[in-house]
Amino acid sequence: MTKEKRAIVLKFAKDVHNIVAKKDDKQYVTGIMKLNQDYVLSQVAYSTTGKKRDPEALEELNKQLKYMEDLITQLKVNTTKNETRTRSDIKLKTKENTQLIIDLNNLKYESKKHQNMQDRKNQELLVINEEIKTLKRKEQALRHELTGMTQHKVVEVEEAEKMEEADKSKRPPTSKARLVAEQAREDDQDKAEITRLMVSS
Repeated sequence: MTKEKRAIVLKFAKDVHNIVAKKDDKQYVTGIMKLNQDYVLSQVAYSTTGKKRDPEALEELNKQLKYMEDLITQLKVNTTKNETRTRSDIKLKTKENTQLIIDLNNLKYESKKHQNMQDRKNQELLVINEEIKTLKRKEQALRHELTGMTQHKVVEVEEAEKMEEADKSKRPPTSKARLVAEQAREDDQDKAEITRLMVSS
């Protein structure tokens, strides 16, 4: 291999390396087309080898390069559309998720609020039930006390009647109206005593 050919090969390798190192698609396509121009289409590429250019091969190569260029352009357009659509979808989903989080927090707050209200009502109900139990116990105690008083009063009335009968046999007879009045007065005293006990309890 002559020095001239070696120089061309090294230059070609360097140009290829520079093109591959580029990250921009447009620069990549431009570099490929420049390689084609410099090492395939130019007269210099054939002057050093003494070979003739093949028009059909060059035309086919140009077609392939044009196809690849169009394909890369279309891929870039599709990629841009997909990126735009993806960003829009992400933005929409983010907005929906944000609203869902807000709604969920509101539901949690309302649930906690209702739970606190229910707890307070349950506590109030427990207090009311305890008060009802206390009132029932007092009622039972009062009924028991009234029953005892009534029984005691019956005994006293019976004893009084016996004593009165005994007194009647020893004293002159009294008028019937006086006896009725005394009995009514005793009944009123009994009622007053019962009312006083109920109020005090």
